[in-house]
Amino acid sequence: VGDVENVNSFLHRGILYTELHRYEEAVPDFESVVELDWNNVEAHINLGLICMLHLKQHKRAIRCFTAAIEVNPTNDRAYICRGDARRIINRNDKALTDYTRAIHIRPDVARYYLYRGKLLLEMGHLDQL
Repeated sequence: VGDVENVNSFLHRGILYTELHRYEEAVPDFESVVELDWNNVEAHINLGLICMLHLKQHKRAIRCFTAAIEVNPTNDRAYICRGDARRIINRNDKALTDYTRAIHIRPDVARYYLYRGKLLLEMGHLDQL
């Protein structure tokens, strides 16, 4: 029970720090969650988002999103986030694959088609639209 309580405490405090824009303080909390419970997809994704959006650590963010996908291969958000991180570092072919996978998982989410379409336009692949 202690580990579960610790995981939840670290996770919730990390989320609070994130909401307060205290990213440097949120990172160790999410890292602690991952260390205590590798299968916690939410911690992997939150850590990845901080790395991508606030710390500019894009390759680390990709590793976090990849870990989330390894834990839950049907997590569409992890594919979208990894695709976004890959776009930032110009890994557009891989980003396109991630967006496409997210669409296969959740074909009902219209914005995923928009992300994919915008990337195809930027890549000049008008024939694939």
